[in-house]
Parts: sequence; structure tokens; C-alpha cells
Amino acid sequence: MAGKLKEHPKVLALVVVSMIVLAIGLGYTYWPTGTPAMPETMEDVPILLESNAYKNLSPEQRRPYVERVSELMRSSDREQRRAVMEGSEQSRDAMRDMFRQMMSDRAKQFALADTATRQQMIVEDRARMAAMGGRRGPGGEGRGEGQRGDRPEPTEEEKAERREKREQMVEQWVNEGNGQDWALIREYMQQVRPAQ
Repeated sequence: MAGKLKEHPKVLALVVVSMIVLAIGLGYTYWPTGTPAMPETMEDVPILLESNAYKNLSPEQRRPYVERVSELMRSSDREQRRAVMEGSEQSRDAMRDMFRQMMSDRAKQFALADTATRQQMIVEDRARMAAMGGRRGPGGEGRGEGQRGDRPEPTEEEKAERREKREQMVEQWVNEGNGQDWALIREYMQQVRPAQ
């Protein structure tokens, strides 16, 4: 076969050029192409999460992006957050990983803090959860009647489904992540969400 290609230099040149173009195309598609752009709006978040440049960053390099997405999430309304979370499967997986990183960072910060700083963090996080649609107000008390907006109270079936999804997510985190990180997250969340 090689001998026949040598007899036809134009065919050989075409094959070589085709292979080079293919290699460049694959390299551009799958090789990180520099630093991804910092998201400016919630609409930019799925684009960031699905980019190869972001996927190839180390956890330390991702930290500024995680912080920026966290800021955007806090400043956006529930519908904008839901739209990001209901994106492609790839985007949802990346968002879960980002959320896990945010939780791990916050839990480590909590574990290293003194008592007064911990109490302040608990107050801030309860207020943030309430603002984002959680059930607890700044002091940990439940929200009053009619404060759920237009959403009806979830049925027992919906609560069970949500609980099952949370348990699956936690199990995945434990299996894929660091057990020490998970223990810190669990301790932190027990403080932020005390038993009723």
C-alpha cells in the first residue's frame, strides 16, 4: 500500500493534509484552549460549565469561577437558578461538582473558625438559605404562612422524591469524594440546619 501511495504523490499529499486538518480539529475541540471567560450573567454559567477549558482546570484554578458562580446564584432569582440547574446533563453534573466544592470550602472555613466567627457564619448562611428559598429564617425559625410564594406545599410523595434525590447525591459525593470533606460538610450542615 505504501508503495502505491509513493507512486501517486497527489494522493499522498491529500492524505497527509487531511490527517493534519483532523488532528488540528480534534486538538482544538478537546485540548484546553486557555483560560475560560468569567461568567457575567446566569446565562453564561452553563456555557462555562460545559467548556473544555473549564473542565481541564485544577480545583485550585476553578476556585475563582466557583466564587463567581456562587455570587451570581445569590443575586439571581429562583427561576434563573432553576434554568441553570435544568440545563443539559453535563451542565447539571458540573453544577453539582461546583456546589460540592463550594460546600467543602465553606465547611473547611467553618471548621477552622473560632466560636464567634462560626456563629456569624451560621446566621449568614441561614439568611442566605432563606433568601434563596430555604425554609429557615435568619434565626433558624420556620417561615410564616404564605411565604412560599406561588409554590404550593410539597406533597408527601414529592418530599420523599426530594429526600431520595438528596440521599443519592450524598452517596455519590461520599463514593467519589474525600471522606474527611464529607464529614466536615455534614458537621457544618448540622449546625446550619439544626434538627427541629
